[in-house]
Amino acid sequence: MLMAASKTSHRVSFTTAKPFPYGVISNFLPKDKIHQLLSSLKQEPFSLKDSDLFTLWQTGELKENPAFSLLIEKFQSKEWKQQILEMTGIKISSKIYLFGSLYRKTNHLLPHDDRLEGRKIAFILFLNTLSEKEGGALQLFQRNKVAKKIYPQQGSLALFEVSEKSIHSIEEIHSGERWALTGWFYG
Repeated sequence: MLMAASKTSHRVSFTTAKPFPYGVISNFLPKDKIHQLLSSLKQEPFSLKDSDLFTLWQTGELKENPAFSLLIEKFQSKEWKQQILEMTGIKISSKIYLFGSLYRKTNHLLPHDDRLEGRKIAFILFLNTLSEKEGGALQLFQRNKVAKKIYPQQGSLALFEVSEKSIHSIEEIHSGERWALTGWFYG
C-alpha cells in the first residue's frame, strides 16, 4: 500500500490497511540523501545477532551519531510529529530509537511483534532495492499467514503501528544484501 498524496488519504490508507495499520511512503528522502545515509551506514560497526528468532547484522543506537543527524532532526521535528498524527492518529514524542540493519544471504527475522513499553510506531527506511527473487521482504501476518509482503525499495519508508496484531517478519535473503535504518517512534 503506497501512501496517497493528501493528508486525509494518508490517515484513511494507514488506519484501514490490512492486516493491521501500516503505510509506505515512497521517495521519503531524495536519492542523494539516501546514498549519503547508506555510505555512512557502511562505515558503522555491525555485530552479528543470531538466535532462534533471527540472524542479521546490526549496529548500535545511531541517534547520537552526527552522520544521521539530518534524519534524526526530521524525525524529531514538530512537522514530522504532526504528519504522523495526521497519517496514523497516533501521537508520538521526540523519543526515537534508530539502528542500522544488514541482512545477508540466509539472514532472516521470524514472526514477532515489537511491543515494548512506549513503542508506538515501527519504521524501516530502505536504503537499497531488492527483488522478489532476492528476498528480504517485510512480511505482515494475519492469522499465522503472510497477508502482505513489502519488498525493499530504495528511499521508501515503511511504517506500522506497534500492537498485539502487528505480527511481522523479514523474509530470508536469497541473494544480495538488505540495508536499512530501522527503529521505533515512542509515545
